[in-house]
Amino acid sequence: ENVGILSTETTEEDDPELEFTPTIGMPEAERRHEQTRLFFGNETGNVEFKSSYLISPLNAKKKKKSQPYNICRTICGFLNTDGGTLYIGVDDSGYATDSIDEKTGLPKSLAADLEILKRNAKNEKVNIDYYCRYIRENIRNIFKQCEKNDLPWFDSNIKVEPMPNASVVKIKVDPSEYRVVYLDGEAFKRNGPSTLRMTDQEIKIRKNNLIRINNVLKSRNLLEEAIAEHKCVILKDYKSLNGQIVSDRHVEPIAITKDGLYVDTFDIDKNAM
Repeated sequence: ENVGILSTETTEEDDPELEFTPTIGMPEAERRHEQTRLFFGNETGNVEFKSSYLISPLNAKKKKKSQPYNICRTICGFLNTDGGTLYIGVDDSGYATDSIDEKTGLPKSLAADLEILKRNAKNEKVNIDYYCRYIRENIRNIFKQCEKNDLPWFDSNIKVEPMPNASVVKIKVDPSEYRVVYLDGEAFKRNGPSTLRMTDQEIKIRKNNLIRINNVLKSRNLLEEAIAEHKCVILKDYKSLNGQIVSDRHVEPIAITKDGLYVDTFDIDKNAM
């Protein structure tokens, strides 16, 4: 009999896709349980796994920092690099945590987190949705305590939600486009599956890149506004595709190309496109 389980592989952009893994020879009860497990691939520069949000793994080295703080360290690395996704409820081997709590139907690591939250919850139903809200606000509070100011990037860059049909929580992190993000005065980056402190030189390079990105975004926003309101603009140090001369041009922008690299314009002085 060809018996198997459904598992998944991750890409940097997408959630796992199902693949087939044999379970020949497994006891029936174990096989039924294994059939519900998902495989999320391997940790990469854009993917990180944690079994629990609140509880450090048993094999973790003794550290002063808590599990939530260490997770925020990874999130800081995602923010300062290319973004990424952190899965809660997935072990280091890439599988959704195997032991299921009979009362909640959740992996025991997540069920243990919920049990901890229940001790402090006041007349609130502690379920997976409550868990996601708690994680999001706890991440916000950790960064806010470290930065001592508002977090204008937080709402647009951090998303926490349960995955459909899986007892796993997904923390989706978009890269910071406006600033280098710090945690306790230190900036972190992703280097493969590791999170490392950024050097002063790396921070300087990152800031310079963000300045260029911000200038491009500001220019694009101004051009989009001019197109919508049929206004003219002056393009500083403009170089057309048809010539090599660089000069200031008085134009009416018509459209921005789909890739955002070029703009079609009507040249006011030459009365031509």
